[in-house]
Amino acid sequence: MTELVVYTSFSFILDTFDVSLRAEYADEHFHLITFRDHPKVVFERIQNDIKSGNHSADIVIGPHWMILNLQLAGLLKPYDSPEYDAYPKEFFNPKGAWCAMALSPVGMAYNTDLISESEAPDTLTDTVDEKWRGKLAAHEIVDNKEGQMGLTYLTALNRIMGEKRWNDFVGRLADMKPTTYECMPEMALNIGLGNSQLGLPATVACISYYLDIQGRPVTHKMPTDIPFLTTFAPTIALVANGENPEWAEKGFDFALSEEWQSRVEGLGGKIPTRPGLIDPNPIPEDAEYFPTLDDAVNIPKFREILRSKLV
Repeated sequence: MTELVVYTSFSFILDTFDVSLRAEYADEHFHLITFRDHPKVVFERIQNDIKSGNHSADIVIGPHWMILNLQLAGLLKPYDSPEYDAYPKEFFNPKGAWCAMALSPVGMAYNTDLISESEAPDTLTDTVDEKWRGKLAAHEIVDNKEGQMGLTYLTALNRIMGEKRWNDFVGRLADMKPTTYECMPEMALNIGLGNSQLGLPATVACISYYLDIQGRPVTHKMPTDIPFLTTFAPTIALVANGENPEWAEKGFDFALSEEWQSRVEGLGGKIPTRPGLIDPNPIPEDAEYFPTLDDAVNIPKFREILRSKLV
């Protein structure tokens, strides 16, 4: 019996990917076996699988920061996909091996019933203005019980903003004592409920369900005082110690194919990574993609720096 084992923190995208992959290989029979949980748990599951000498997932689908952490830990295997030729070089790494599966801009979110468009902050500096005290939310930054985007975002901002601006922003953020949420969708929901009015960081993807499906009064906005930051949400990767490399590569290639990528736009706030499928492309040419591998290397250092400033 042929099996394909996939670990993910993106359950919704996996369900659609499963159906699409079966349609692509309609004359072949395979069993898709999955493990689904928050990113930190998925990372630890792969780590423990390989440490114990057992087979792990064939494929992992998760936020880009998690995939880079897996690469740094030596838990991914190389693969030179024929689909890479269609992608910008920053979207993939054959040594990983990983490739961006979808894109999502990263900015801030606010409640449209409580904050008008003209009142909403235009810049990151505006978000830590005194007027938002008691109203500001943040994705949990240093404890990372479920995810790590808050920490990853602030780590990348140090590189982007420079030390002086970054220290000023983080100091003001600490003074604001924002309400923190363990995952970004939880933050988006609470902004939609009015428990918080404004929050960061927020991806378009994490807001989409509450806006498009539940009709919550929450929207997304990009700050104008930093580059247009975009992350890979999710990234797909091949795991070391997977038992079925042939099917792993088939699934990986399919995720990058025009056939699959043409479906990504309908998956809730996600943008295809394969160029040429959206016109006009909502991601500007000068957008900055994060985290980089260097950002991932620096995350442990900045966790301790931010712990001393924020806790």
